[in-house]
Amino acid sequence: MNVEFKNKILSFSQWIILIGIICPWNVEAITLFLCLFILLITKELKQEKNSIFLLFFVYILLSSVFTILLYSYPLNKFIQQYILISYFSIGYFLFVSSIKKYYVDFFNKYLKFMLFAAIFGVIEYLIFYLFNVDIFSFLHFNHWNYWQSFRITSFCLCEPARFATLLTPALVYYFFNFKINHKIFQKILILLAYIFTFSFTSNIVLLLICIILLIYKFKKFVVLFPIFLLIFLTIFNFNELRRNNEYKKSSTEALIDIVKNFSISNIEYNRNNISVYAITKNLWVALNSPSRLFGTGLGTHEYSFDNLVVTSTEVDAQNKQDAYSLGIRIFSELGFLGVFFIFIFLYKFNNFKNIINFSIFFLIISLILRGGHYVSNGTILFIFLYYMTGKEKHL
Repeated sequence: MNVEFKNKILSFSQWIILIGIICPWNVEAITLFLCLFILLITKELKQEKNSIFLLFFVYILLSSVFTILLYSYPLNKFIQQYILISYFSIGYFLFVSSIKKYYVDFFNKYLKFMLFAAIFGVIEYLIFYLFNVDIFSFLHFNHWNYWQSFRITSFCLCEPARFATLLTPALVYYFFNFKINHKIFQKILILLAYIFTFSFTSNIVLLLICIILLIYKFKKFVVLFPIFLLIFLTIFNFNELRRNNEYKKSSTEALIDIVKNFSISNIEYNRNNISVYAITKNLWVALNSPSRLFGTGLGTHEYSFDNLVVTSTEVDAQNKQDAYSLGIRIFSELGFLGVFFIFIFLYKFNNFKNIINFSIFFLIISLILRGGHYVSNGTILFIFLYYMTGKEKHL
């Protein structure tokens, strides 16, 4: 096969993966299979041995089956989740192993793709703000009828918070890899798109990014601090204004009230703020589920939810399948040991001298806060990229 033609095919397979991560998990599964098939026929499919992940999967299998049977949970959800996670893990591990020499090129494609999505996201918001028309309404799962609650997803087939998560590595890359006055166009567009998702989680991650950026650019601290403080306060106040128009309490007020009295009755009382209601209710379920050391088993959070909470409406069962956040779901299903493994993984494979590793770190933090689906929107892909770039510091 012609070398130039092979390179084009390999590049095409990487674009297929990027298209897959903005789609629902079933479409992503198809794009992953197609990519692996292309790598196979071009004889570029590589395989590396890794006993760590094999042992981890054996541990999940044994511990989950044991706790599920012990607490009489159904096995069907565990079987579904285990098969899905195994498929995506094997597939993305093969993909990442195959692009080991070209991962910088792949990440550059991701940056271009997300910049393109950010441009259309900003356009989407401006057109809706001016003409009350959502140009991507045919792609969205949810629709917003007035500008106070309108949140962008661009052409991505996912929730606004998930779109913000996908933008996170690009945001970190442009702000940390270049001087403040460089790549201004890219920085503004990515930041605006990130803000226009109006995700409560993205505000937290953005504040964390700003704090670390100030430390990173310490020599310019005096100049940068007022700028970032102004940006954050503007975003925060605008979000509070939108939520005050929409709900009885702002997200901040509701969260403070619940923290003061973390009980199911108080969580129900503050249910008018949907995001706070979902995350606190699922956290309460996780804390009150059995087997906090090992968890109740993979795929069992929604059964714990049904056992502990009486639901009569869709709002009552908000995010019960994915626990709202990956951190809460891991704690609920895999217990303290699962959370411990996550933090050990983040620590062991951090390689912050590598900007790609550093950028993906913030994506994983965003997922821990918001995004409980194990396999959707490239979650496992980014975990393996973090692992691969983190291994470089040990070489």
